[in-house]
Formats: sequence, C-alpha cells, structure tokens
Amino acid sequence: MSFHPVAVRGLVTLRPGGASLSVPTALPRGGGIRGTIRGWSKGAASRHVRWLQSVDPAGLLDLHGLAVTLTVRDMPPTARHWARARREWIKWAREWGAVLGHWVTEWQLRGTPHLHLAVYFEAEPPSWWADRAIREWCRITRRWGTRPVGQDVHPIYERRGWEKYQSKHSARSVAHAQRSEMPEGWDRSGRLWGHWGEWPTHEEQTGRSRMRRASATSGGVRLG
Repeated sequence: MSFHPVAVRGLVTLRPGGASLSVPTALPRGGGIRGTIRGWSKGAASRHVRWLQSVDPAGLLDLHGLAVTLTVRDMPPTARHWARARREWIKWAREWGAVLGHWVTEWQLRGTPHLHLAVYFEAEPPSWWADRAIREWCRITRRWGTRPVGQDVHPIYERRGWEKYQSKHSARSVAHAQRSEMPEGWDRSGRLWGHWGEWPTHEEQTGRSRMRRASATSGGVRLG
C-alpha cells in the first residue's frame, strides 16, 4: 500500500511551551474512502457522461482506435473476480501499445457482465492485435466458459467513430436494461467505468488557447 501526502488546512496555536495544530474533522473535497458501489447510480452515470463529453475528438485524429467488446458465458462469482480479470486484460493491452483507453461495465440481458472499451494507439496496431486481444481475454476468463464467439474488436474510424462510441455510452441511463440491476448473487458491483492515459479534453484545448493569447500579449498590449 502506498501513501500520498494530502494538503489539510488547519490552525496553528503558539504557546510558551510549544505549538499545537488543530485540524478540521471533515476531509478535503474529493478525499475519504470510496463507499461500496452497488450498481449504476444517477451520480455515476452523470460523471461518466461528463467525462465522455469532455474528450476532444480533434485530439484523437493522429491516433488509431479500436472498439472492443468482451463477454463471458458464465457468471463470475463476485465483483472482485470480475475486476481482477478486467485489470489483467487492460494491463496486457497497455503492454501491447494501447496508450489511451476507456472502459465501461454493463450487464447482458441474461445477467452476466461484459466490457465495452475504446483503445487508442500511437501507431496502427498490427493485424494480429485483435485476435491476440480476444485470445488473451479467453485465457484470463476461461474458468467462466469464455469462447471467441461473442467477442468483438473493430476499428474506430476517425472523429466520427469516437463520436458514435461516445454517443452510445452517453445515452444510456441507469434505467437502461444493461445498467438497471447488478448480477444475481453479487453484493456489490465495484467500479463500473474508468480510463487510462492522457486523453485530449476540451478544457485542455481551452487552456492552450489562453496560453497562446497570453504569449501574444506584451506589457498588456495585444500584438497582432
């Protein structure tokens, strides 16, 4: 387990014998321990949509994307087993060139979980990548009867491809059939979406525009 410093605002009181520090009992915003996650909530769905819509597709044009769907035949015993399988596959994908990735867990109509992912590469992935990705998932989840049938990997074509992926997953609310209930027998769902890598965002582009405008200004006088 690793520990990271957290900035906490408190009050230092000086006394003849030394000093004391009083710290508020409330943790800073964003701190604290994540509570037990029991399926999709309105808050989780809202945060997911906000993140999807923050991505600037113009920043993906020089990358090569694949849309991936990964399924299992049988129900994993718990959310922890499912999360472990997900992390292992993502670790493999990153080792084999996926510099950006987004993933989301949903439930099939028969109740078993499945993954949707968008993964991006700096260079076009080799022709064998899709087959290897499917074989790796089948290896990781073989105890749950996974077979190549039911898995899918296909290209994300340019800006329109990302926007189609983004729109599909932004439109699904907690009432959607693939999000409305947890798998039978699970007491928690664990994390339901996430991402890795330095995704281009609209906020980032706005910041760069401001920096360019600032660099074109000298002594408060706009140049050009």
